[in-house]
Amino acid sequence: MNINDKYITILFQKNSRSFPLDDVKIKIKGMMCGHCEKTVTEALKSVKGVTKASSDFKNGEAIVSFDSSLTSLETIKKAIKDAGYEILDEDEACPRTSKTCHH
Repeated sequence: MNINDKYITILFQKNSRSFPLDDVKIKIKGMMCGHCEKTVTEALKSVKGVTKASSDFKNGEAIVSFDSSLTSLETIKKAIKDAGYEILDEDEACPRTSKTCHH
């Protein structure tokens, strides 16, 4: 093993954390345009532990991937509310892969 191989191995080990990722779809009330969509997406991405976030004002939803060891669904919902939007069906968020979710 030469010096470059050691560097690549260390870099790989540093960047390949093992953590539980959760994907959820959250229904949101109040997004009316692209600016609203951007506001919600930015609010979600500002939450520590959110690894990926997108929102769609036409469908009134956000899809969020997050590290559940760093944040919770409640914290994510709070970020949406703090940005000025309302969560629909607040007691539930659909797993992104759910086939039984009718939201």
